[in-house]
Amino acid sequence: MSSNIRAETTSPDLTQGFTLQGRWAGKSYCVIRLLGSGANGKVYLVWRDQIKVALKLGEDSTAIALEYEHLREVAEKVKIDRIVPELFELEDVTIGGRTYPVLVMEWIDGIHVEEFIHQRGDIWIAVCLWKIIRLIETLHQQGYAFCDVKPANLLFELHDAEPRLIDFGGVTPIGQAAREFTEIYDRAWWGRGSRKADIAYDTFACAMLGLQLAHPIPKGELERLQKKSPIERSAFLDQQLHTSWPQDELRLLLREPLRGDAKLHSLHDALIPLLRGYLNPNGQLKNSALPRKRSRRRFDATDWGLLVSVITFTLALCALWWIGTL
Repeated sequence: MSSNIRAETTSPDLTQGFTLQGRWAGKSYCVIRLLGSGANGKVYLVWRDQIKVALKLGEDSTAIALEYEHLREVAEKVKIDRIVPELFELEDVTIGGRTYPVLVMEWIDGIHVEEFIHQRGDIWIAVCLWKIIRLIETLHQQGYAFCDVKPANLLFELHDAEPRLIDFGGVTPIGQAAREFTEIYDRAWWGRGSRKADIAYDTFACAMLGLQLAHPIPKGELERLQKKSPIERSAFLDQQLHTSWPQDELRLLLREPLRGDAKLHSLHDALIPLLRGYLNPNGQLKNSALPRKRSRRRFDATDWGLLVSVITFTLALCALWWIGTL
């Protein structure tokens, strides 16, 4: 996705069943559905040789080619499974007599972190944040900062509840200026530091993600903050961090990383005491931590006796009232 707010792409809308034919590799792609849309293109779930893959349809051939090369470069240096999506091909397709560039890559069968928490409950906010931090720390160990941490760029796989990073357009070698960013997760926008790609930059973004999941800033307030200075935004953020939340323990541990200069491992370590009560050593949520449904108690003889007594007493009162009216 994009850094600052930009208009979405105007590439054509493709309907289910529409088939694209690749010009160079000869592959065909049958559209299943739209996955998402952004400034650089629209991403579709498609069939490719009876396998579901993600196809990004763009308008700017140079931009799509640069994204492909960037992903390939990161994939070559970060040789760790499940970090960078697998790349298939860079292609051209023709739609309505016009040529469009496409980028074909692995499709991750998952849901965005906000929907994941909505389905499983707020207890998963800290768990998800901890899992995301572990994933981004792996990227840091390879010399890269993710730089565009936000819900739209995070999926949780349905089969194992593990996070996956998507949209690597913002991935930047540590020490360089961030390639892409999103204002609300950008520490410079909040007046909390530079826009330099470093570990603390991702730490701030992860902490802001925790804030937005647990105690989201209303959209109207964010629009108002657009017109404010970084100093004023920083003061607003302080106010948010000194107001009670439903999950107040999380608020307290996010205050330090939201200063803008904390290391990611410090946030990781701060979450551990919060999680210790409901995580197994392997990082799985204990059954005892899951919300339990109340079991319905059986209607026994005592209940029947009480019901008969109440009915008898009520009938007696009614009889006395009737006699009194005669």
